Amino acid sequence: MKTKKVFKRVFLTVMGLIASLLIICLGFWLIDGRTPQAFLVSHALPQTTMDDYEKGKNDITDKMKAAGVDVRLHVKKKMGHVYPLWPCPEGKAARKEIAEIIGNACVLTAPAESIYNFTVKNEAGNDVSISEFKGKVMLIVNTATKCGFTPQYAELEKLYEKYHEAGLEILDFPCNQFGNQAPGSVKEIREFCTANYGTQFVQFDKIEVNGENEAPLYTYLKAQKGFGGFDLKDRTGKLLDDMLKKQDADYAQKPSIKWNFTKFLVSRDGKVLKRYEPTDKMSNIDRDIMNAL
Repeated sequence: MKTKKVFKRVFLTVMGLIASLLIICLGFWLIDGRTPQAFLVSHALPQTTMDDYEKGKNDITDKMKAAGVDVRLHVKKKMGHVYPLWPCPEGKAARKEIAEIIGNACVLTAPAESIYNFTVKNEAGNDVSISEFKGKVMLIVNTATKCGFTPQYAELEKLYEKYHEAGLEILDFPCNQFGNQAPGSVKEIREFCTANYGTQFVQFDKIEVNGENEAPLYTYLKAQKGFGGFDLKDRTGKLLDDMLKKQDADYAQKPSIKWNFTKFLVSRDGKVLKRYEPTDKMSNIDRDIMNAL
């Protein structure tokens, strides 16, 4: 009798726990229209208009297949917009990979998303809207002070002096993600740049350009223009290619920023025209800036 009572008690406890979990899952579903697992992912991803979703959904599926992500695409349609949902039994790593594919593939973007919607921090830590540069041609660069490409500061300054009056703005974002080559405070970086290269263009607070803490501006930029490849005729380009291939054989297929001094050229109306890898010739950038102006 005692054994039966214990068994009954255990059985009821287990059933109670199962019922509680089902209620929690149902709550997620009713409140947000998705599973708890999908809920964790979808809030980190953008939404898009119905029309844009219909245009882009096949492209999304193709990109996911190409990346070897075995997961179905789910969407929630509400108030004229589509929210991407990815219930992913493979776990957190797979969810993150899917988020990167969709977030960086320029397939689903916020409605009427524009580069001018983004806000960044200046040297003093205050918010600055990119809309302040509306009507200007922008060259956006992630920089470092202890990199083999650091002398490009001098070439950037020449471009700035040559085209600034015609409407060029260079936006400098120090970034310490590549070999820890941008150490020190923003003030120290500014002092280094002005003392060694006489830079006058605007410099912002240090940011991250890849990963969980990447600046939303860079998520957008990478979505617009993916990796274009290093100049393999350039010795440094070949070294970078070899190094990154050892870390990730498929690195070239991903839109992430690969190294310091990656550049994005943005037109006067906010369109991302081109992406330049650090090995790209500055003479080509000069020509493209002139054409954009």
